[in-house]
Amino acid sequence: GVLALLGLLMVLHRSDATRRKAPRRSWRPRVVDLVVAAALGVWWVIGAVTVDDGYIAGIIRSRGENGFVGNVYRWLNAPESPFSWFYDVLYPWSQLSASTLWMRLPATLLGVVTWVLLSRYALPRLGVRRPWLAALAFLTWWVPLCLGLRPEPWVAAGLLGCWVLVERAVATRRLVPLVLGLVLAGATTALTPGGLVAFT
Repeated sequence: GVLALLGLLMVLHRSDATRRKAPRRSWRPRVVDLVVAAALGVWWVIGAVTVDDGYIAGIIRSRGENGFVGNVYRWLNAPESPFSWFYDVLYPWSQLSASTLWMRLPATLLGVVTWVLLSRYALPRLGVRRPWLAALAFLTWWVPLCLGLRPEPWVAAGLLGCWVLVERAVATRRLVPLVLGLVLAGATTALTPGGLVAFT
């Protein structure tokens, strides 16, 4: 399946070669980007630990004994497949260190990724030209809801990534971004049932 997908992307890339290209964007950090990254960094260090963090950390740690990531608190340790693949990503991460700061680092990095997608791609295409107001709104939403080990940070980044890819496909009339958006939507849906929003 993976080889077939890669072959499809290669063929589509060749057919897309004659289509118009997306405009290049400046990746030079702005002051607002540094402020958002600093705020996420501070909250990464001082943010409160939630009950769900301990709950999910226990599920992740159980993989060493089970050989799979099962829900040790519910469903008689049955895995939550096809959802929650991010547990399998967090398990090797937890083997390096189980400290709270280390385990919450992926959510903080996903916050930076989400902000970049939002500020560099989504908001300019929607005509929003107030980066400081956007940063305030983003931090007001991200800080209380997307710090810990829950899947919401992954869903947020996946959803916004889907939106950006589909918008690029429409703007450039190319198929490769659309196919990548569909693949990302499938991966986002497999995070948690709420990830189905990516297909909207």
